[in-house]
Amino acid sequence: RHGMPIRYSPLSLFSTAVQLRRIVRRERVDILHLHTARAGFLGVIAALGTGVPIVYTGHGLRYEEKETRLGRVLFRFYETLICSLADRSTMLTRRDMRFAIRCGVVSAERAVAVRTRLSCNGHLHITPADGPSPAGFVMGAVGRLEEKKDPLTFLRAAKIVSNELPNASFVWVGDGELRSQMEALARELGIFDRLTVTGLIPHKEVDRWLNGMDVFVSPSRKE
Repeated sequence: RHGMPIRYSPLSLFSTAVQLRRIVRRERVDILHLHTARAGFLGVIAALGTGVPIVYTGHGLRYEEKETRLGRVLFRFYETLICSLADRSTMLTRRDMRFAIRCGVVSAERAVAVRTRLSCNGHLHITPADGPSPAGFVMGAVGRLEEKKDPLTFLRAAKIVSNELPNASFVWVGDGELRSQMEALARELGIFDRLTVTGLIPHKEVDRWLNGMDVFVSPSRKE
């Protein structure tokens, strides 16, 4: 694991790409998986000329989300550049893949749809008594502990619920860089002893935790 800055300025962007390039070469990386648009740009620049295969997952097409025409044009160029330099671009839905191909952002030969979702057909049976925390009222969420997923708002909502339901407990399935901040806020709010943070768990165990929730909450700022 190598620590890299999450936020960049225009001046630091290329120096970070140089840092990543050194890591790729030093560690003799076999494949580079770039998991966001920002990582996509850094990764394709860092890997130029190294011969390392690149897989890019952009989580939708960012240029669609821009409000101004200039923003859409710039981000379309940005995403097209990433996809043209990546060996494969994976999309989360077939709709995204077809749209990206039709718009010329990615070629059909390099695009793959890899859907990641829980199937409820005969698999997920909501029976709260079967979950890991059956006692009392359970409110839960699933996701990485990061700013976008907004776990701190989840805790503030949990505090309101705990005032009304003294037997309530709270579960967050996942882990991330905000874990220590989340636990500190839980102590400040007086609900730390009612909070369970599972950390990273196998995908097949997620539905077991969902079964233990009376209410599932998605506080994300952006999905």
